[in-house]
Amino acid sequence: MIAGLYYYHSDEEQVVSYREWNDQLMETYAFFGGLLGKPVSDDNYLFRGDAHVDTTSYASYGQLKWDWTQQTSLTAGLRFTYDEKKGGDNTFVQFVGDPTDPTVYRTQEDNWDKWTWRVGVDHFLTEEHFLYGFIATGYRSGGFNFQKPTASPEVDVVKPEEILSYEIGYKGVMLENRLNVSSSIYYYDYQDLQVIKQDVVEGIALNTFVNADKARAMGLELEVRALPVPQVMLSGTYSYNNTEYDEFFTKDANACTLGPLAQGMSQAPLCQDEQDLKGNQFALTPQNKASLNATYFWEMFGFDWSATGSYIYTGEQWMSPFNDPLYDEVGSWDRWDVRLNAAPGDRAWEVTAYIKNITDDREIITRGRPSTVTQNAQTTLTDPRIYGLRFDYYF
Repeated sequence: MIAGLYYYHSDEEQVVSYREWNDQLMETYAFFGGLLGKPVSDDNYLFRGDAHVDTTSYASYGQLKWDWTQQTSLTAGLRFTYDEKKGGDNTFVQFVGDPTDPTVYRTQEDNWDKWTWRVGVDHFLTEEHFLYGFIATGYRSGGFNFQKPTASPEVDVVKPEEILSYEIGYKGVMLENRLNVSSSIYYYDYQDLQVIKQDVVEGIALNTFVNADKARAMGLELEVRALPVPQVMLSGTYSYNNTEYDEFFTKDANACTLGPLAQGMSQAPLCQDEQDLKGNQFALTPQNKASLNATYFWEMFGFDWSATGSYIYTGEQWMSPFNDPLYDEVGSWDRWDVRLNAAPGDRAWEVTAYIKNITDDREIITRGRPSTVTQNAQTTLTDPRIYGLRFDYYF
């Protein structure tokens, strides 16, 4: 039997601001703001948001294990979680709100609690072959979308996320422990999945959380390690992840600032209506990922040597839940690395020389949507070819 208590507390603060450093332009803003009766900052702020959130979480949990037979054991676990969040923010937005009192103050607090459980079975086919399976529920507390650049005192509250997960797997060793295999298949059923998206409110871009009513993910994971001969170690991993929103409606407000929609077409359906994202894939979740490693060991000059070649592959993925091929798609990419290691027999120290990204390919691994101001997009590339030498000494 395992039992325990859990406590967590955090107090977080965040400040986000956009300033205009051109004083002459600010004078122009102030002129038109005076004519229209709209607020303009004396400190050149176009937007400033200051937020804080205090989070407290308590939980109690327990798990029982029963050896049903010599080869089979059953487990059952139960957990109760209570979460409490409270916080507030204050925001200023140019041309928004009351010019005599333009700063908007908001406060919000809420609490959530949930019972979650897990039941599983472990079965040894033999001493070398093991099967397992379990069904479990999970939960993530709700939250608040602070720092929205509006004059409204209301705060968007994000609902808690819940999951029902199924998983079965196999682990085994073969060929006199020279082959090790681990594999699993899983299915996740989400309710109110918390999804982050880029939003645009009053011309200010910000990240907000919304709930996808229903979503699911399924896939498999495989890991293999082999020692065909004493001098060679081979290993590899592969994962397949198929994700899909089953019921999810939300606006793509950011798209209304891009391309032709940036030219005053704010009444287009894309800007006014919620989009049906049923069938879209999760963001930042490639369907396929793989890695391969090969290591050769030998002795020379009284030292233990090893040389390793590595390959990693990441498949295509989306950067936002809208799956817009014009702005959100990132293609597959891969990388080759090598490493040479030397150490004395007692392993008191070791020297490693390495090269990362041998081919020196600079590939896009993440990309953002174009800026609402400059229309330029920010992307992250793989690192260039890197040479290195590392020395480790063990006391």
